[in-house]
Amino acid sequence: MCPAPTCSTSPRGRRLHVIFASGFLRALRFLEKHWQRLCRDIRSGALDVEITDRSVRAAVERVLRADPVLTDAVQVECAKPSWEPPR
Repeated sequence: MCPAPTCSTSPRGRRLHVIFASGFLRALRFLEKHWQRLCRDIRSGALDVEITDRSVRAAVERVLRADPVLTDAVQVECAKPSWEPPR
């Protein structure tokens, strides 16, 4: 019996879970490499010039505001030596 209500034993359900997990892990790896740039963007309230896709820029610029408190919180978490969960 699956403890989560969204858990599925069908092949389609398992495939959806694998796709989600794969995308989530790719996003974490990207963040692990680029968190310092993200912090610069949040601290300044301006998007990095290397982000050139117009639709991405427009979407992010609609919500991006300078936020030093958020930047500090992101830095504290991302600067930790290991991104592995505690055992």
